Amino acid sequence: MDRAQGQLAFDEFGRPFIIFRDQEKKKRLTGIEAHKSHILAAKSVANTLRTSLGPKGLDKLLVSPDGDITVTNDGRTILDKMDVEHEIAKLLVQLSQSQDDEIGDGTTGVVVLAGALLEQAEQLLDRGLHPIRIADGFELAAQKCLEVLNEISDHFEFSEMDKEPLIKTAMTALGSKIVNRCQRQFAEIAVDAILAVADLERRDVDFELIKVEGKVGGRLEDSLIVKGVIIDKDFSHPQMPRSVKDARLAILTFICVWLPHCLCPSRGVSTNSWFWSYTGVKLIFTIVTSSVSGLLRFVRSNCKTILRDWILIIRALKRNDRESVMVNHFLLT
Repeated sequence: MDRAQGQLAFDEFGRPFIIFRDQEKKKRLTGIEAHKSHILAAKSVANTLRTSLGPKGLDKLLVSPDGDITVTNDGRTILDKMDVEHEIAKLLVQLSQSQDDEIGDGTTGVVVLAGALLEQAEQLLDRGLHPIRIADGFELAAQKCLEVLNEISDHFEFSEMDKEPLIKTAMTALGSKIVNRCQRQFAEIAVDAILAVADLERRDVDFELIKVEGKVGGRLEDSLIVKGVIIDKDFSHPQMPRSVKDARLAILTFICVWLPHCLCPSRGVSTNSWFWSYTGVKLIFTIVTSSVSGLLRFVRSNCKTILRDWILIIRALKRNDRESVMVNHFLLT
């Protein structure tokens, strides 16, 4: 190794390590200089997104190391594609992600606003104000902004019969997206999906009840909302019926959850359970068999049609698959 770069040394156990001479030349930033360095990194990220904000915002062309090209003006997408190393810049990336997860819009504006606030804070630092006092001032300003927003905001009345105010609001958010040519259609789909699962009394929406399923092919105009359940599975046999009208469905989940825990105490039940012995396992085995048999008799007597996949699969059985074999034995007998 070049002596100008570092020096090879050994510890008391004879293990080699390298002492880099460049570390002596590095300057450690403290105080105001450290704050300004962080502000500079945040301003750099904000300035990158500034040109994509507003009605005249420009799209950015991003090229990944693999050569994939992305054209977008969405703040979160741009930040996700950027290779950010500075820790403060990473905080702005997380800020944009949180804005997208909580609100779904304003990912660019929130980063630009944060950069503008830090730019003003830098001027206050030059005047000698302590960072804690500046942060307290921002908190007071945020409270004042909320009061002013409540005074100047407009209130729109809507109902399930009159959804036009909500549709117009959704259309505004979709104006800068790639689906803007179907702006009205997608706005109506979004509003209908929200109202279908929303609790208007509590003003709460469980987004876990809404699933977006993408299919290859077709046009944007083919998009639709299905107020039901979509099972995205292929047909096991070409002669299976494509549609079933007036069908009664039974969704059973407790068999797959409860049965394996009973059959395999070492995985699903603690060691101090009363049926850890062979006699206990045999007893619970009998109880489960009786329960599943009664359930199958009930299903067969009340179902109009039972769909089955007549497929024989032969493969080597692993020890971990014994639960699955036992469950299938109950369901087929």
